[in-house]
Amino acid sequence: MPAIGQSERSTQNRVIALFRDELGYDYLGEWSDRSNSNIEEDLLTAYLARRGYSAAHISRALDRLRSEANNPNRSLRIRPQTDKQKRQEILDAWNREQLKAALPPLIAKWESLMGVKVGRCFVQKMRTKWGSCNHDSGNIRINMDLAKKPPECLEYIVVHEFAHLLEPTHNQRFAALMDKFMPKWKFFKEQLNRLPVRHEEWNY
Repeated sequence: MPAIGQSERSTQNRVIALFRDELGYDYLGEWSDRSNSNIEEDLLTAYLARRGYSAAHISRALDRLRSEANNPNRSLRIRPQTDKQKRQEILDAWNREQLKAALPPLIAKWESLMGVKVGRCFVQKMRTKWGSCNHDSGNIRINMDLAKKPPECLEYIVVHEFAHLLEPTHNQRFAALMDKFMPKWKFFKEQLNRLPVRHEEWNY
């Protein structure tokens, strides 16, 4: 190994020792020696198992991740010289288009199941809500940052806003409607509130 390489390695070893021995981090080894994979399945499996997820849930999660990782339509490429503001504009537009493609089948599905009719559906930036509903007009608004969340969370918000077409407030009737149409809605709500998209503290 050249002298400069040895010096860099010595520095890296000191940094590793600091994080591992003094700060309590786990050292995962030389990643340059690992296979070039989008998903670290062993690490993810162990993490989900520690969180209490069943083997069946973990298997479904891995299947979904493999499918998404291999889907070329879920890739976004930006020129390296693009400035920060333009990158954000491109990312926002991409997220908006992802939701606009995902929403029509969800709307059709839940309009039929819940017996409601949506006026219009808007996808936009929202600072403190994942979605909103205008009970009088029948219009709903969806936070475009839901494109960054699991598909079931988007579906939960759709059902949530559709339930507001039947009951505009968060009363017992609303909760009963959610229990009826999406029994696991509290789990999805917890998922969203545990991982807010932006820096604001917000619940839904």
